[in-house]
Amino acid sequence: KNTQPVYQQISTIESATILEKSEIHSKKRMTDKPTHSDVLLGRGVGTTRHPGNQHFRSIVSQQVSFYATSTKKQKMMISRSIVDKIHNLPGKFLEKRDGLWREVDGKRALEKTAQALRDGAASLRK
Repeated sequence: KNTQPVYQQISTIESATILEKSEIHSKKRMTDKPTHSDVLLGRGVGTTRHPGNQHFRSIVSQQVSFYATSTKKQKMMISRSIVDKIHNLPGKFLEKRDGLWREVDGKRALEKTAQALRDGAASLRK
């Protein structure tokens, strides 16, 4: 298992590719039934137990210790790499509105990921 921080695994060229892929995935799509690879935004047991969210949390937990000791630039790269991993499954970051799951834009997916990393880093400091 590779324990090297994600930000060290990504070259400058690859991080540019991640940005391009994030832009591709920002086209909003709607669905009435998320896949097992999708990450659901929201609260409650339904989102917590969703397989995509469980996988997302496992990816995040693998990076929390690196994230906690990283620079701001490295933190952004870690967040982007996690969003990219989800998109490559292929998965989407979805939010429920008007009874349908809608794909959120890349910025919102990054915010969700960065918040999950900060929450995990905070629990390390306790």
